[in-house]
Amino acid sequence: NVVGHATNARVAIEKALEFEPDLIIMDIVLKGQMNGIDASYKIHEKRNIPIIFLTAYSDLDLIEKAKTIKPYAYLVKPFQERQLLASIEMALDRKQMEIALQKSEAQKQAILDGSPDMIMLVDLDMHVLWANRTALDMNSDVIGMTCYKAYTNMDKICEGCPCLKTISTGQTRMGVKYQSTLAGIKGESYWENIGVPIKDNEGRLNNIIIIARNITDRKLSEEALRESEEFSTSLLINSPNPIVVINPDTFIRYINPAVEQLTGFF
Repeated sequence: NVVGHATNARVAIEKALEFEPDLIIMDIVLKGQMNGIDASYKIHEKRNIPIIFLTAYSDLDLIEKAKTIKPYAYLVKPFQERQLLASIEMALDRKQMEIALQKSEAQKQAILDGSPDMIMLVDLDMHVLWANRTALDMNSDVIGMTCYKAYTNMDKICEGCPCLKTISTGQTRMGVKYQSTLAGIKGESYWENIGVPIKDNEGRLNNIIIIARNITDRKLSEEALRESEEFSTSLLINSPNPIVVINPDTFIRYINPAVEQLTGFF
């Protein structure tokens, strides 16, 4: 259904913003000071509505200017009705695909931004091309910087970085790194870093995805557990009292030196 028509740019802009149609068929030549291209600029500043341009002119400069609007079609008069109908159908189909793509991209972005891990896309020189919300929260200026400069303020890549192995092998590599200082982190920290290769259709390495997971709490827990086990073992070994540890199946699991001294059993 046609929801409105206009003969000048001002009215065209007003009606487009008021009715928000699924599609606009815009003649480049309109009455008044503004032409159809100018009107389309104004409309696209506020609404993402598909536009098909109509014109009786084939001037290359005019066509190039119209291309900056990214029209869904450009028909030169005179044209046949079936050409117009085909352009309308293709424009509407393209719009639906763009909406579906935008929705899919928004969902992917939400998933990536919801991750507690730092996720970045870097080139082979380690310049950050894209970063998720976690990475941006640690350094909002990271885009365009090298990852090592952005987070460690170093002028060279971190020693033992798995991304170097990813670049040399073209395969996913993982490593654990201790950081004495890191942007956005208070105190010392431990990180599990993963380098994932991004290749083109011919298998050439183009970019790398970096996934960095803060495992400081896990490492501290492991260290605390190790120290606790060492302390417990020390108590058992040095206790003057005989101690025997028996499993539920009645097999002896451990006897301390005091038992050995008392019984001679080893």
